[in-house]
Formats: sequence, structure tokens, C-alpha cells
Amino acid sequence: MRNARRAAVGLVALLLTAGCSSQAPRPPAPALGPIPEITSVDAIRLPIDAYIPTSAQILALQKATDVVSARCMHSYGLPYHPPIMEGFADFARQNKARTVLYGFFDLSTARSKGYDTQLGSPDGTSSEVPYTMTEMGVLRGQSASGTTVATFKDKKVPAGGCRQQGIDAIGGPPPIPAAEALPEGGPKIPSDNPHMKAVNARWAACMKGKGFIYPNPWAAYSSPKWRASTAGAPPRQTPHTSEEIATATADVECKLSTNLVGVAVAVEIAYDRQYIEAHTTQLAKFKRRLGDQLRAASTLVSPP
Repeated sequence: MRNARRAAVGLVALLLTAGCSSQAPRPPAPALGPIPEITSVDAIRLPIDAYIPTSAQILALQKATDVVSARCMHSYGLPYHPPIMEGFADFARQNKARTVLYGFFDLSTARSKGYDTQLGSPDGTSSEVPYTMTEMGVLRGQSASGTTVATFKDKKVPAGGCRQQGIDAIGGPPPIPAAEALPEGGPKIPSDNPHMKAVNARWAACMKGKGFIYPNPWAAYSSPKWRASTAGAPPRQTPHTSEEIATATADVECKLSTNLVGVAVAVEIAYDRQYIEAHTTQLAKFKRRLGDQLRAASTLVSPP
């Protein structure tokens, strides 16, 4: 997204949450099927993909909310600046290139940008054109101090502002294009999965042979050495150092030599199928809601 880049701390937190085991009784570990040979992130195909909202669907929902929000802002004689969504179509791929289960997996990027921890915002809320404080108050229905903006020029402002009116028009906020949007946060793989522990150990031995000591791929990817932060500010990408590039390159090379991602994909497929079988009703309801939102969006953007 042009000028709408941010450190991946939000995604990192999201993925960490997804990787935590539930307090509910854990179902028995599903049996593993064939282990594929995975040499590229583009080769990763999972059963859960069929349920995850696509970038195209989210863009359609966003376009509809923009239409309604713009109409609302214009009714007050104020401008509306659509959020920047450039590069959003690649978000699903980027989400597979970085996971808690296997860390980072993109050799060409590793060799040039290391772990490349800068990701585009999945919500596309940034805009190149700034709003004035008055405009922002009508857009959000709230002033900078947090007080409700109920009227503007003697005209009532909708609750939550024009942005909320756009969201309400499609039946609620669009989901994120990731498994975490699914019921109960989607499939979850226990951190002590024996197949992953075994392949992580092989990966760690490979890394040690190259001069890098990490217990697992996520520890390498999430190292604070690749991010900088200041008080009150989120972590951000530091300049790509030779150390980061060397570490990321060795990391992905060791994944390839141990087929770590192939094992991870086999594990994910097994847990995906278990999750889908256990959440048939919830997933059907989720898909119906998304379908309702898309139909509402289509009506809003169609010519009269």
C-alpha cells in the first residue's frame, strides 16, 4: 500500500494469539496424511482456504462502505478520502509467508530484504489525504478529545459518524482475509505438536551448522533485533542489516533442506480438517453472513 506501511506488530500479535492453545479440553491430535514437498509459499494449499474471505471480497465490501460514507460526508459539504487499498490483493500470500507455525518462508525476499517485517495494513484505513479535525469528527462521530459529535451545521451526525454508517450499510465490519476471522479464531495447532517439534529440531541443527542459534523458526523471525521501537510507539522495521539478511537466508534454506514447511502444511491440513468437521454449523453461518454482506455491497455500488 502506497505510503500506508506499518510494522507487522498487529499481525504478529494476531498470529501469536492464533498459536496459543485453548483452555477447553484439547481434542485428540489428528492423524497426518502425506507430507508434501513445499519449496515455495505459492505451493501452500490448505482446506481452510475455502472458508477464508478473499481479498477481492473484502475490497468489494470496502468499496460499498466507501460509497455510503462518501455520500454521508458530502451531505455535510465535507470531502471523503477513500482508504488506500493498493497491494491489498497480496495480503493473503503475505499471510502465508509469515506464520507462527513456520516463521518466515520466502527465499527471494530473504536474500534481498531479510525478514521484511513491514506489511501493508489489512484494514486499509490509511489515507494519503489528511482530514481536518472537523472532518474527522463527522467521519468518526467523535472529536479528538473523545466527545460525541452529534450534529454538524445543525444537521444530525449518525452514531459513530459517516464511517460507521458505511459499515452498517453492509451489515457490519468486513472480516479480515485470514483464518483468524473464522469462528473461534479458526484452526489452532498446539505448540507441542510432536511432528513440528521434531522438524524444528532438525531445522535448529541446520541453523547451528550455519552459525545461528534459534530454538525454532518463529524465534528467528520475531527476534527484536529486526525491529526498533521508542517509548509509546509500536515496533518498526529497522534498516535491513547484513546480519538480518544472512539469518533470514539461512533460515529459509534450512526450511528447504528439512522440508519444514512441507511438514507444517501436512500438520495444518490435518488440523484444518478436524476443525472444519467440528465447526460445520458455525462455518455455514459465517459464509451466509459474508454472502449477505456481499449482496448488500453489490446493491450499494450498482447503478440505480
